[in-house]
Amino acid sequence: MPSNQVKCPTCGQDDLVFHVRLIYMECLEKLKDSEGAKTPEVDRFLEASGNSGKPKGEVTKVLRDLVHQFEPPQGKPQLLKTISPDMVVVVFSALAVFLLYQIYLTQPEIFWYMGGFYALFIVGYIVFHKTILARYEKQKAMDTGSVEVIQKAIGKWMKASYCLRDDLIFGVRKNESVPLAEMTNHLIQSSLPGKE
Repeated sequence: MPSNQVKCPTCGQDDLVFHVRLIYMECLEKLKDSEGAKTPEVDRFLEASGNSGKPKGEVTKVLRDLVHQFEPPQGKPQLLKTISPDMVVVVFSALAVFLLYQIYLTQPEIFWYMGGFYALFIVGYIVFHKTILARYEKQKAMDTGSVEVIQKAIGKWMKASYCLRDDLIFGVRKNESVPLAEMTNHLIQSSLPGKE
């Protein structure tokens, strides 16, 4: 007997409807502890899809495939944080002062040329400061916005259901369903600002 009362919008039945988050979490649990895990949703899914009587190795492969297919939306890993251009100029200036002092002590004949290059750099930064800062703020806003979009998409993923009969994900938006293969893209697209 199904553990939910959600009906598929395409076929109108609920006997082969599963919660996406439960499939994902129970598959992970079953992969971790195949014998002792209590996974009623996955057990019902495996039985309905004809995979329950297969050897343990084949069931493990099916479970891994299900984890991959039903995983929640994820953002791109951010390796580097966006650094303020003002901070870069401060660090560069401290280094430049040290280098200019060393040049003055060891090669005084080129000190004025190097000092001039440093002065041109500072003047150029001051002239283009607003443009550079605007670009920095735009990148920072994009980084923050992408986190918010992923969080909204995960919230929608938590509510989504799957119909095994029609191979469709639904429950993200009213009267809308998409194939399982398009789930992640659909969740992210429906979470973008202005698409609510």
